[in-house]
Formats: sequence, structure tokens, C-alpha cells
Amino acid sequence: MKPTLLFLLLFLPWSLQAEEAGFFKEGEKALEQVQQKTQKAWNNLQAPPKSALQPFLPNYFLLYGRSSIAEGTRQAQEAQFQLSLSKEITELYGWRLVGAYTQNSFWQLFNQADSRPFRETNYAPQLFIQTPFWGQGVKWALETGYLHQSNGGREPYSRSWDRSFLGYEIQGDGFRLRQRFWHRLQEQPKAYAGDPKGDENPDILDFYGMQEARLQLWLGPYHAYLMERYNFTTTRGATKVMLTGPIPKSSLDWMLFSFQGYGESLIDYNRSLSKIGLGIVFARPHSP
Repeated sequence: MKPTLLFLLLFLPWSLQAEEAGFFKEGEKALEQVQQKTQKAWNNLQAPPKSALQPFLPNYFLLYGRSSIAEGTRQAQEAQFQLSLSKEITELYGWRLVGAYTQNSFWQLFNQADSRPFRETNYAPQLFIQTPFWGQGVKWALETGYLHQSNGGREPYSRSWDRSFLGYEIQGDGFRLRQRFWHRLQEQPKAYAGDPKGDENPDILDFYGMQEARLQLWLGPYHAYLMERYNFTTTRGATKVMLTGPIPKSSLDWMLFSFQGYGESLIDYNRSLSKIGLGIVFARPHSP
């Protein structure tokens, strides 16, 4: 047998196998790139444009919550809902001016004897400037702004305060951390009991502390939310935990809810309570 023919018989099958393996390897790589582009396009469709109203904090309806406080006509079990939206007002060279609004209402839904009243509603508009994000993979930005919070009540149940804040936001694959340190804008003391112009809660920092951290985790279809406030001098603060997951054949998520500490609402800013509950989430912040 000629040497050339022998070479072809020995090495041609191996060559064809190697070529076939390389072809499939290139095909797998191309398929992976298509899947990545498809997922990116789907994520872009899921996230609203920057000019649209977007969820700022989780928007939820606590169908049933049980609190450690029950007195007078106030029952321990109640419903609660939070509406929280933000909008980018303008952007210049990556610097963003953002407005946000959060409303939290506490509803004595199960108190039929007292006509199911809304026990308390808190309103919190804010305006802040955020710098461009720096970094690759894990990115961070600074922010500063103004926040007002009140319950719109009349004396002696009126509560409100104003603060400026400086903070940061860190975001990466599947998480976002925002921490703010604030300075309370002082008000004049009340001239007399029931004075509508005086400071309604002069000791609120003793219970709210000087800072707040909010951590959000996206774990596939599940979402975890943690809020922590603390005053290192008075050792008072609050912790809020929310765990959510998809409801089958629905655009809503189920939610497990827990709160422990001071200031769940402004009327209770100086009272510690515990609450657990179950609800639904109808809009939450989008993953970075």
C-alpha cells in the first residue's frame, strides 16, 4: 500500500472528528451569545424607560398583619399598604435629579365595630441629586437631598419632621444597597400645649436614629428586602424584613412581612412594637 493512501486511512477519520467537534463547539458558543442577547432584550422590555414613573420602594398590600399593640379601639390585627414611586426629573452628564413619594397607610380592616377606620397614614415626599455611577460590575454613586415626612393629622395627633441627607447607593448583580445619614432641620419649640406651629416630636432622633440602610436582594424569582435604622447612643431603632415570591399565573407576588422596633408609623415613633403579616406585592424596584 502506498504511504499516501495509508496516511489518509489512518488520519482522515480523526481529522473529521476533530473538525466536527470544533463545529459543534462554535455552534454552542453562538447559541450562548444568542441566549445572552435575548435575555438582555427581555430585561430591557421589563424595565420601564427612565422618564416613566418607577417603583422606589416595594409597593404592597399587607392583607393581614398582627401587631403587639392593641388598646382602646385599636385592634392588634390590621391591614396596611405602601405606595412608593419615583421619577427622574432631569439628567445631565450622568447627574440625576430625582423626585420620589412614599405613602404608608394603616387600616383597621377587621375592626367592624369601629367602622373599619384608617388608623394612620404617613406621607413622605423627597427630592435628591444622585451622581453618576462609578465602577465595573459592582457600581456605586453618592446622593444628597431633602425628605419631609408627616401624618397630616391635627393636634394632638399631628407628627412631622424634615431632614436633609447624604448617602450612597451600591448596586451589583442581583443586589442594591442604599444608606443615608441625615440631619434634622430644627423647628421652634411649641409655645403652649396644642400649638400647631411648634415641634411635634422633638425627640424623634432618639428613636429613629441618624441613619437608615436598605438592602434589596434578587434571588431568581424571589426578592428579599431589609431595612435597618439604629441610634448608637440610645440603642433604639427598627428592623423591617420582607420576603416575596411569584404567585403562579399572576403578575403579583406573595409577601411575608416582619417589623420590630420603633417608628413603624409616625404616631408610634416613640413606641416599640412587633408585627408579622402576609400580603401581596404589586410592584417592586427593578433589579440593577
